[in-house]
Amino acid sequence: MILAPDPGEISDNPEAFFDQLIAVEGGVGEKYDDNVFTISQAQFLGGSDILVVKESAGMANFEDDDDVVILGTLRPFDMAQLEREYNLMLDDDQWQTIESDYSDEPLLAAVQVYAINR
Repeated sequence: MILAPDPGEISDNPEAFFDQLIAVEGGVGEKYDDNVFTISQAQFLGGSDILVVKESAGMANFEDDDDVVILGTLRPFDMAQLEREYNLMLDDDQWQTIESDYSDEPLLAAVQVYAINR
């Protein structure tokens, strides 16, 4: 069985979902590259965006304005681990933005991403 918390529940209590396989639905927010983007939570009061990192390129074909379902594992943000585990092609400005905006937020390591509004 897979938990399916809404993004607001994750924002309210991320520790409850750490290191568990979860399915999360949300709108694609900021897109840094094909493997790094956020789930926009504008519809959830008080919620912040969740940073999503896909394990491999080509896992999904989605557009910037799509709603998506992401299957992945939630974990604490760790910049060193992110740089070490993923071959991300981000420039220095993107790395700095991600670190400053998401260092205190959870990271969703995506196994699969499905567009749901095509």
